Amino acid sequence: MEKKSNYYLLLFSVLLLLSCAQKVVYKSPLNEQLVHLMPDSVLTTEQVALKRKIGEVIVDFVVVKNNKFVLTLNKKEFVKRGIPLEYYRLLKRNIKENNDFIQNENMENVEFLFHETLIHLKKMYGIND
Repeated sequence: MEKKSNYYLLLFSVLLLLSCAQKVVYKSPLNEQLVHLMPDSVLTTEQVALKRKIGEVIVDFVVVKNNKFVLTLNKKEFVKRGIPLEYYRLLKRNIKENNDFIQNENMENVEFLFHETLIHLKKMYGIND
């Protein structure tokens, strides 16, 4: 059982990283790449702050219900946080893709896997508890 759990944890982590790091065709109104795809070293102070806001939304407002990911923040609240609408659409799409994968693979215990992933996301985005 532990071996299977480790397999799913690794698979889930890879899926999450791929969905976050995919090369997206979306462009911002300023025709720039989305900041979550770029390393901090090439971002402006404002872009790093935006990247952190996105991370905070994922950490604080993505939850697991009935073995599926759910974004508990609506579009209006998301944009009120100073994050462009295109990131809301991207996050919703990534959540749907992850949920489809979970269902197709009959994965269980997604809440535990997500908890482990949140630890890494907090480190990646510099978010403290």
